[in-house]
Amino acid sequence: MKLFSVVLGLLFSFSVFALDTIEIMAPSTSLQAGQYHQFKVYFHGDNGTIDVTNKTTFTGTNWSPRANGELLVQPATYGRPMSVILGATYLHTDGNTLKTTATFNVDSTPYYINIFGPSMVYSNSGAQYQAFAQFRDMRKDISFECSWSAFYGFVSAGGFYRTPYNNNYTMNDTINCRYGYSTQMFNISILR
Repeated sequence: MKLFSVVLGLLFSFSVFALDTIEIMAPSTSLQAGQYHQFKVYFHGDNGTIDVTNKTTFTGTNWSPRANGELLVQPATYGRPMSVILGATYLHTDGNTLKTTATFNVDSTPYYINIFGPSMVYSNSGAQYQAFAQFRDMRKDISFECSWSAFYGFVSAGGFYRTPYNNNYTMNDTINCRYGYSTQMFNISILR
């Protein structure tokens, strides 16, 4: 009977001293880059659970805050999928600082890619092209991140296209910009 009282007393004493914690909640564990997502932070304590999002400081790379837990997930370099860590810090009214982190998978596939530059280029010359990835809430210059290629000419890193030599007739070429799992083509007429 004495052992039962000691065990019961230990269980009761541990339940009285619950640890205060915070938790990050997201709309999903897999997020789309280039758009804002609403995050919430909840404080769990002796008196229950309360939303403390507007009193929380968020930290981490690849995040841009807008307001009250709304964060933009920056696209990964080269459009690759990535995992990112988001940290949250909350200063409780009793003076204790509570911290937590959460990891999220991010898809950096854009809605589409636009390539800008001249549609006609003279033979044995070159032209500069730019590529932009369009996401829901942002546009990103990916000219130095995408993998460039052309059927006949040559495109260097950064989007500079060098035409092949053509002395006989006007010909067409296509340049490609590959960013992650997305590819965009742009047709060019090569004038002699």
